[in-house]
Amino acid sequence: MRFRLPASPQTKSRLLWLLFALLILLQGLLAWTASLKNSMTCDEIAHLTGGIALWHGDYRMVPENGNFPQRLIAIPAVVAGTPYQPAFEPPLRVPNVWGSGYRMFHGKDGVDHWPLLAAGRAVSTLFLMGVGAMVFVWARRWWGDAAGFTALIAALFCPNFLAHGALVNTDVAAALLLPLGAGVYWWHLHRSDWASRTAVIGVIGLACVSKYSAVLLLPTIVILDVIYLIARHKEFSLLRLVRLGLDHLVIVAGIAAIIWTAHGWRFSASPDPLEIPTLFSRPWAWVLGDPDKPRAVILNTLHAYKLLPEAYIYGAGYTAASSEMRQSFFNGELGIYGWVSFFPYAFAVKTPLPLFALCVLGLIAIIKRWRESVRTNASYAAVNAGLYRAAPLLVWSALYAITALLSHLNIGHRHLLPLYPGLFILAGAAATLTSRLPRIATGLALTSLAVVSLQIRPHYLAYFNPLDGGPNQAWKHLVDSSLDWGQDLPALKEWLDSNQGTEKLYFSYFGTPDPNYYGINAVILPSIPHFYESRTWYTLHRGYYAVSATMLQINLNRPWTQKEETAYQSLRQRITLIEDRKAPMDSVTPWRWRKPSNSARTASPTYFAGANRSPSRATRF
Repeated sequence: MRFRLPASPQTKSRLLWLLFALLILLQGLLAWTASLKNSMTCDEIAHLTGGIALWHGDYRMVPENGNFPQRLIAIPAVVAGTPYQPAFEPPLRVPNVWGSGYRMFHGKDGVDHWPLLAAGRAVSTLFLMGVGAMVFVWARRWWGDAAGFTALIAALFCPNFLAHGALVNTDVAAALLLPLGAGVYWWHLHRSDWASRTAVIGVIGLACVSKYSAVLLLPTIVILDVIYLIARHKEFSLLRLVRLGLDHLVIVAGIAAIIWTAHGWRFSASPDPLEIPTLFSRPWAWVLGDPDKPRAVILNTLHAYKLLPEAYIYGAGYTAASSEMRQSFFNGELGIYGWVSFFPYAFAVKTPLPLFALCVLGLIAIIKRWRESVRTNASYAAVNAGLYRAAPLLVWSALYAITALLSHLNIGHRHLLPLYPGLFILAGAAATLTSRLPRIATGLALTSLAVVSLQIRPHYLAYFNPLDGGPNQAWKHLVDSSLDWGQDLPALKEWLDSNQGTEKLYFSYFGTPDPNYYGINAVILPSIPHFYESRTWYTLHRGYYAVSATMLQINLNRPWTQKEETAYQSLRQRITLIEDRKAPMDSVTPWRWRKPSNSARTASPTYFAGANRSPSRATRF
């Protein structure tokens, strides 16, 4: 006797949505449970502190990051009654979000950061699950149930989304809201009712208070308007343009209302409006740049007429200014203006090969469907209809990809995450292939993606495909948030417990949490960022030296000149004399590294030998 499930449409629909819910829940659990194996990453302390500051009405701390996701992620900390302890740099009381975070979570009166971080990471998975839901609905609407589940599984096992989906940051929120904003606006163009208009205002409004790259939705909307008018309305109509313009005004007003609501309907960024002028981490002159350039003119106009909150205007300018020049590392080079090849390379080596295979199969499926339609209808109407339907994804992805290529901010593959939902949806089309061999290939690609994801777990951030050596060789090519974001203190502690013995540990670290919290007792060498009350200079002795991959490349991967060798020997002699006299070390003048050029090259230092799978590298000498 065989058991058969009822075949009624209602039962099938319930089972489908039950399976969908289980996969979405699995996606969130995979990311969150893996994050519990990692220490606080470099930027999480700023996002968590910034979110707490926002709930206390202080918009000065980190206005360049997303207001909405930071507020959401900080809810557990605020509900728990975490005291807000802002830190300021004297004498002008310039706000310091990094110092504030260190004081709140690692200072002598600080609270335990781990429960709050774990809870914030759990909340952050809502954006990750939102991405899974979005690609499922989008692919299912285009190609059916099987396509929807294929797209969802591709998103579920993508190591890059599992890496960032449970971190306290704004990157996955952008990956959800930015492409969704383009899609919802395209839907509204074809409905033009208040329900769709409200959806556009809500999604794009939240995108604007999540990531300043939401500004790219403006040209996306303009291009979609042109495509819509040309494809649907062959003849010019002034009345139609006026209606579209009025619709845009309503949408802009609604988005502005969301931005003002996120800032408490207060222009001043300071919780005390009488505190004039409001100070930020960088002066307004740096944010504005050249006063004759468009950025300065636009920001000054917005500020003069108070069209948007002060913190939002400053945050937009800060983001633009900081993107013009930023020290970064790529394939043995240090640079401050970036490389055109950075993001294509990062995309090529950080994207799982099975996902590439699924996208190729999906493209084959789409082309095959088009060829059959052309053969049947003897026209290209079906092809045009398919391209028209995909317009929001195609336009958005093209604009974002071009912007990434031109960007000078080459610090992490995570900035490409908003492009991946389009890849997942394209992968979903592979499920429409009907021939036996392509269907087997699709199944193998999905299985391989799951295997690749489980093999790298829980070190999702360190995932690199085999095209250029995989995770073991990744530190030679990319660092920072592409590989080493300060997440591996627990892994380093585990390694030390098995190898260190009684020898001293010297530690140069790229990260924000206190290593002592994770049981790592070390002599702290120059690290980034540096929050400690004072820095003492030490004579280096025999022991273990642990150096983060990012510190190794950004701070040591530069030419060692005779001038620097002379300065080093001089400083070493002075330290030796002071130690012999037992004098205080504070009398030693700190020695500063020289600023690297944009094209500085050097071989990897030989005095940091050996390798392991962790982004931190340790050896004894």
